[in-house]
Amino acid sequence: MTQRLVSVGDDFALPAKVVVKDVNLPLRLSEVNTPQITFDQFPIELTDYSRINGTPTNSYSIIRTAGDVVYAVFYGSDLMPYIGRMKTDENQWQLFNLGTLPGNPLQAPAALDEHNNIAMMVDNAGYIHIAANHHRSPLNYIRSLVPNEITSGWESPAMVGTQELEVTYPCFERMNDGTVIFLYRDGTSGDGDLLINTYNDATKTWSRIGMILNGHLPGAGDNSAYPGRYCYDDGSGRLHMWWTWRDNSVGGGSTGSNNGIHYMYSLDKGVTWKNAASTTMTLPLVPTDMSAAVLTGVSGIAISGTAADTSGNAYAIVRMDAPINEMRLYKRVGSSVTYTVIGTSTMGHSALQATPDGKIYMVYCESNVAYLKQVAPSVGPSIRLMKWNMTNWVPSLAKTLPGSYTMRLLVNPVRLKPGGNIGGVLRLDLTTSNIDALTAGTMVLPKLRAPQVIADTTRHTPGSYPMVPGQWYGPSGVRANTPALTNGTFRGHIVTAARGCTIVECAANIVTAGSAGSLARFVIYRMDGKVLSQSANFDAATTGLKSVVMPLPAPRVGKNEQVVIGVLTHSASAAGPVFTGSGTVHDSRIAFGNATSYFTSVRSSYSLSSVPVPAVDQTLGFLTAPEGSSVASSDNAALVVVKAGAALMDWDLGTNE
Repeated sequence: MTQRLVSVGDDFALPAKVVVKDVNLPLRLSEVNTPQITFDQFPIELTDYSRINGTPTNSYSIIRTAGDVVYAVFYGSDLMPYIGRMKTDENQWQLFNLGTLPGNPLQAPAALDEHNNIAMMVDNAGYIHIAANHHRSPLNYIRSLVPNEITSGWESPAMVGTQELEVTYPCFERMNDGTVIFLYRDGTSGDGDLLINTYNDATKTWSRIGMILNGHLPGAGDNSAYPGRYCYDDGSGRLHMWWTWRDNSVGGGSTGSNNGIHYMYSLDKGVTWKNAASTTMTLPLVPTDMSAAVLTGVSGIAISGTAADTSGNAYAIVRMDAPINEMRLYKRVGSSVTYTVIGTSTMGHSALQATPDGKIYMVYCESNVAYLKQVAPSVGPSIRLMKWNMTNWVPSLAKTLPGSYTMRLLVNPVRLKPGGNIGGVLRLDLTTSNIDALTAGTMVLPKLRAPQVIADTTRHTPGSYPMVPGQWYGPSGVRANTPALTNGTFRGHIVTAARGCTIVECAANIVTAGSAGSLARFVIYRMDGKVLSQSANFDAATTGLKSVVMPLPAPRVGKNEQVVIGVLTHSASAAGPVFTGSGTVHDSRIAFGNATSYFTSVRSSYSLSSVPVPAVDQTLGFLTAPEGSSVASSDNAALVVVKAGAALMDWDLGTNE
């Protein structure tokens, strides 16, 4: 049954309590003498958890349609999904907050998980399709009620209804006759299948074409396919796909587990597929089937940008990790697949852009700098594209219309201090004169402005984010074990809340060194030494890895308030516990060293001895490190994480004046 999610309002829809200023500010940022390069800036801040906006799976976060209309999707600083629409000659973004739709079909706000990309497509009739915020989660899909409109209502129709409970990496593709298909992984890393659906414009319904790649076929072992960005070539009518298989039984479940390179294409919109030699494949392909393989026996592979040139040849950028340490451009011409080394593996995930003169350009990020590089038919130098800090950025390009040299690049976010994190669409004509001007440094790049409209009630500090109820948060970058904490020893860290919140649970991992009678408890107290909350005692004895989760009486922490979160041990004769940031943690709800903290970075560590276990509202004296000092991974901060409560959004928010 289709659920209609009518939400009609102003062009710019924001959460309540937001003060909007300077709505009519000019957003076209270009130099008078250089109209070839422009930057159409979004009027609101983007989240500075950059990987959620710049994930390698963002194939179509930006789309250009006939009439020179551009659509873009991204997460704002409130982690809400936004869609923007702009007609190029109007120079003004129209924005809508998709997190305000009735029933919250996209499950906003997004979790701090770089898998949660936003996929978008506009069909032949002008309806906008969006799937967003997935990592092994039920399908979140919406469609606009009115063609080519983003503020006139949305609906959440069913798609197919089967194998839609563990969706990751959704992607839409559109063929030259307007047919739209939808591809996604069903399952998990190292144990998933690749499925494809097709859309009927006349009936506005979806149907299943079938399973293309089967990663957990009985007897074949647990695997999953990791495709590069799909590429549809309007000239030849071919849908190209390059992929690698991930076997989590080797390599640790990351790119080290990815092995081999495979290629195939479809001439009938994904129904049947052929390998490079044009032999029809028997679907679904399984990991042991090498009929589409172009490279075998090699691991540590990541495939990103793909493209097709004017002759119909297919390209893919492939990063080869150690021990090869190369960035390669693979090219399929006829039945032959060859590669050219274009750099080292330090080059980041990329996007490819084809031009009408038969050239292929690569956009990538290395050491937080964005570069443009010609990679075919010859390899050119790397040219700095933007003089901005592009931390962890992965490029997303709008598909060009036939005969166009214009590259439209989604930029999100750029870290601008002071003034928040900005995003927008960079437009550059990839002509010889412009490339020469970029190379010579004579083309003046756009200047950035601080965003004048804020998408949230608070401006978050770098490294801090709004808490999501039920999600775990912990200090980032802390991995080393503490020493054994003897009787009366306190270990903790100062944290600063980016906004008001409640804390409902604390958790930690204990490894070895704890013995019978070893007790501890979590303590949270303010900077004046007054205890804010503490848990009951827990048994810290263990002979291996032990995860401890303890409830707290939901202490409230005010916006920008500093508190100390840590562990106090108390056992007269038992060996003290060792807390660790390594290993499997709390049913995989957090990952020490990788989890992004809701709080600012760890700032100071505490060490006390011979202090009694405090009662609530008692004060506890403590020693501090110098203000602003940092704690390295080898220091002795207690490795504690906190869980957000359900009431975190209902107090101490205020308005941003």
